Amino acid sequence: NMPAVAITDHNNMFAAFKFTSAVLNHPINKGWKNGEPIKLKPIVGCELNVCNNHRDKSVQDNGVQIPFLAKNINGYHNLSKLSSLAYIDGFYYLPRVDKDLISQYKEDVIALTGSLYGAIPNLILNVGENQAEEEFKWWHEMFGEDFYVEISKHNLEEEGHVNEVLIRFANKYGVKIIASNNVYYLKKEDAN
Repeated sequence: NMPAVAITDHNNMFAAFKFTSAVLNHPINKGWKNGEPIKLKPIVGCELNVCNNHRDKSVQDNGVQIPFLAKNINGYHNLSKLSSLAYIDGFYYLPRVDKDLISQYKEDVIALTGSLYGAIPNLILNVGENQAEEEFKWWHEMFGEDFYVEISKHNLEEEGHVNEVLIRFANKYGVKIIASNNVYYLKKEDAN
């Protein structure tokens, strides 16, 4: 009974068209032609590697993984630009963007804190909560109401601590929380 389903490919949006078509043509959405609202909405996004300087190729900086979602067609275009620039200008071992590019193309884009490989969770685990909170404030100031805390539960020990701190930050700054897990396959056997 969820109202929407999202896809956030790594560093690209190659699956967006096929995914959107599959969702819109799903039997649950048959009422669309009769003027009824869509019962299942596709949400398109992209998980980008955010590094310090996407043009710097003197050091391997794979950055952190941040998921972004398009709010509308303009957001989709901005995510497409970010993804393209990651490959064209930022590719060094993998496609990368930086905060300057994000601030330039943030309009109609939603940012999430990400999984354990995101900037804030990574700082919580490996540096400290003060630094993580400073990073949290940057994303919140940059995206405002379009910034969400992502809570994941993959049965990893580290997630309990990270989720606890993220929820505390969310409450302190009035940031909404979403539940999300990394899902790559429909069936376990497909992983092989």
